[in-house]
Amino acid sequence: MKRSPVFLVLLLGLTLVVGCSQTSKSETVNQQAAAVSGQENSTANDAVDIVSYQGNWKLKVSEDEELYRMTALMEYCGSTGINIKEIHNGEVKGTIFSMQGAPSYRQAEVAFTGKIEGGKLKASYKDDAWMYSGSIELAFSNGQIEAVITRDKSNDTPMWGIPEGKFTFVRPIETERVKLSDQDKKALEKFLLPRRGNKKSSNL
Repeated sequence: MKRSPVFLVLLLGLTLVVGCSQTSKSETVNQQAAAVSGQENSTANDAVDIVSYQGNWKLKVSEDEELYRMTALMEYCGSTGINIKEIHNGEVKGTIFSMQGAPSYRQAEVAFTGKIEGGKLKASYKDDAWMYSGSIELAFSNGQIEAVITRDKSNDTPMWGIPEGKFTFVRPIETERVKLSDQDKKALEKFLLPRRGNKKSSNL
């Protein structure tokens, strides 16, 4: 598809802030790694490896990956991600979320807590809002998070929720939100909506 001048200008504006954001994130990760270098039940190298996964992660997709990873486009593209909020002595606390883009903006988020053993975390979750539950298994390696998400059997099918299956999560591209005119916003939505419809999972 030929990309319109409006869309290219928007992407230019978004990508101008990526470099600074990535530098800031790298500094934060280094500070966190230093703070936990003395974790119990772990060598110094292991502590650095584990803490480097703290923060936000986005679902890796096969089409238009850079667009989907841009945080400023979440409201248009939708987003599925993991937020690793805390890592202490091998115990991880975090959330998994899935939000649909315009115009519905449906959202689901579940919390989990579990121990990392052998580089993997296993935990259960429950979504009280959409009324379902399940389990997750997260593997931390090569700067990515490999996830297996399942749901418990139920007589009712929830209308929304986090996806089921095997997924890979990567770091998002942190971008500042650009203020658009109504005309530019409609042009962007027209460009993105057909592409979002081509995603394999309805929860992307």
